[in-house]
Amino acid sequence: MTISAEALVDRIEKGVSLESLDAGIRIGATLASAAGSGSKVFPPTYKVEAKETPYLFEDRFNEHGQAKRTVLLDALQSQANRVEEALADAVSEGRLQLPVLRLTGNVEGVSIEITNLSAPHRGPDAYFRDSQLADGTPFDKTEVGMALRNADAKNATAYFRYVPTDPLLGFWDSWRTGRGAKVPRCYTSEIFGWDPHDGARAAGRTDPNNIMTVGVRYQESNKGNFQVQENSTGKAPAGFKDDKPSNIGHGNIPPVPGTKGGVSISSAERLGFLSFAALHKLRFPSEDGSQSFERNVAARTVLACLALAGDRLAFRRPTVLLRSGCELVVVRETLAWLGAAGATDEFELDTAAALVALQIARDRAALLGLSWETKNFDVEPQPRLRDLLAATFTRYVGEDD
Repeated sequence: MTISAEALVDRIEKGVSLESLDAGIRIGATLASAAGSGSKVFPPTYKVEAKETPYLFEDRFNEHGQAKRTVLLDALQSQANRVEEALADAVSEGRLQLPVLRLTGNVEGVSIEITNLSAPHRGPDAYFRDSQLADGTPFDKTEVGMALRNADAKNATAYFRYVPTDPLLGFWDSWRTGRGAKVPRCYTSEIFGWDPHDGARAAGRTDPNNIMTVGVRYQESNKGNFQVQENSTGKAPAGFKDDKPSNIGHGNIPPVPGTKGGVSISSAERLGFLSFAALHKLRFPSEDGSQSFERNVAARTVLACLALAGDRLAFRRPTVLLRSGCELVVVRETLAWLGAAGATDEFELDTAAALVALQIARDRAALLGLSWETKNFDVEPQPRLRDLLAATFTRYVGEDD
C-alpha cells in the first residue's frame, strides 16, 4: 500500500507520542549476490589470531524458528555511516538542507574536511574538541559548542538545531572529562548472509618482465628510491631497508592460499528498525526550559522522517555496493508499521515521498519554534591538531602504527 507523505507524518506523530499501537517501523530486504548464484561475496574483516577466519560468523533464528549459520556483511555502525554518507550527498546535490559541524583546513598541502556526518564519534568527536574558530576561540567555548556540551536526551534541543542526525544515530561524548552524555540510537540497520560457506583465496602477482629475486635497498619513505644489492654491503642506514623487489612493486609473488577468500551464501537479509520508544525518550524544551507535549512530538517526528529519508537515500536502489567484491541486488523489500504482538502493516515509500514527508514535518515543527540552523558551523584545526596531522602526513610509509 502506498502512503501519502502527509498521512505518513500524521501516523508517525501518533507513534512517537506513544498514543497509538505502532511501536515503530520495520525495514527489511532480501538480497542476493549481484554476480549470481554460486558467486562469492566478501564480508568485512576483523582482527583475529593468525590462521583464524577474519569474518564474523554466528547463529541466528530464521522466520521458522530454526537456528542457522550466518555471516555479518554490514554492521550497525557501518549501515549508519552509509545513511550519513547518503544524506551528505543529498545535501551537496541540493536535494536536502541539513546543518552540520564542519572542520576544514589545509595541512602540508593536504585539504581536510570532516563533518559530524563523517567523524567517528559524530558531534562529540575529538576532531571538534581540538578545533577552533578563525579568531582562535576553542570550539568547546563557542556558543554552539557549549550548547552541545550541555545537551542530553532530556534536553536535546541543541542537537536538533545544529546536528539533527546525531540523536537519531546515537553517540557517546567519551573524549571529554565530565558528564559525557550518551544518546542511544533510534534507527538501526544491518545486513547478514545466510548459510555461509568459506571460500578459498590464492592471491599473487606475475611480473611482465619476470624480474629476478635479487636484493634491493630502498628508502622507506620513498620506495621508488632504491638500488640493486647484488651482495650484502652491511646494515642499511637509518631510513632505508634491505628487502626483495616484490616489496617495492617489482618481481613475482607466487599465489599463496589465504583466509580471506570470501564466502558463498544462499541469500542475504537487511533488517532495519526505527524505534518510536527510543524517540520518545528525547525531550526538546524551549530556551526557558519549559516543556511542551506538542513541541516534543514535532521534533521527534522530524527525526523519524529524517531517518526514513536517510534510509531511502542509502538503500532504495536496485543494488547495494558494500565493498569491493560485495555487491548485493535487492530481491524484495518491505516497510511495515510494527504493532502490538508483532502485527505488521506494510506500506511503500520511495525517496521522493520520504523527502516530502521530512519537509512537511519540518514545517510543522517550525510553527512551534523548532527549526534547524540554516548554515553549517565552520571551524579549523587548533595548532596542536594541525601539528598531529602534519606529523601523520609526513611520516614514513613503512612505519608501524
